[in-house]
Amino acid sequence: MITGILIEGLIYGIMVLGVFMTFRVLNFCDMTVDGAFPMGACVLAACLTQGISPALALLIAF
Repeated sequence: MITGILIEGLIYGIMVLGVFMTFRVLNFCDMTVDGAFPMGACVLAACLTQGISPALALLIAF
């Protein structure tokens, strides 16, 4: 359980670094990082509700 929490925290930490880099360092408002994770989750959920296998749905959402 602890390893799962740490891995998830590292993944979100990488996303936060990407947002920080675009906002503060490059002075450019890039919302791609903020929109990519929810969009992938929506595509994955839509594929799973249509009965597509989880492995294939993950590839499609990626």
